[in-house]
Amino acid sequence: MKAEENNRMEALACIIADLKAENMMMTERVHQLMDDYNNVARQLRGKEKHEPNTEGYTFSELTEALEKCEALEKEKKELKQQCAHLQMERNEAKSRADDCEHQRKELFKQIARFDKLEFKEIGTSCTSKPFAPGDNPVKVGSTKCCTCRHFLKMDKNFCVLCACHYDGMKAMEDIERKNADD
Repeated sequence: MKAEENNRMEALACIIADLKAENMMMTERVHQLMDDYNNVARQLRGKEKHEPNTEGYTFSELTEALEKCEALEKEKKELKQQCAHLQMERNEAKSRADDCEHQRKELFKQIARFDKLEFKEIGTSCTSKPFAPGDNPVKVGSTKCCTCRHFLKMDKNFCVLCACHYDGMKAMEDIERKNADD
């Protein structure tokens, strides 16, 4: 049994390590995209229009200036498109990073629940499932036991894996937190 728990914990640790690595890569990508976005925005702000002084300029100088203006307008459009694309990538990366963070939190919740699981011997009376005064106690491994919200898994011959203890602790914490908020 100890080996199974060690294998489970090792598998969960590997999953957590992979999620952390992915989260760090996403964070780096978000920072990179934000830097790129800021550079593009800075470039856009640096392209200001000036009224040219047409007195004393030759036709070729004016034509050259016009070509430069057209090239700058084209570059401005490209930079705006690049900026919009970078904003979209940044938003997607942030969304993925948020998803990874949510997955990490959920995984830690599942690990905490798993750490508090109880093995109950099949055929014994369940001490976790309350019953009405006229009812018979629930037998561990029975159909009623297997449909309980705390039931996780059953070994066909020996025991049931039950999360009643952890779920009860979480319910009490939630009640205490709610009372503290009121």
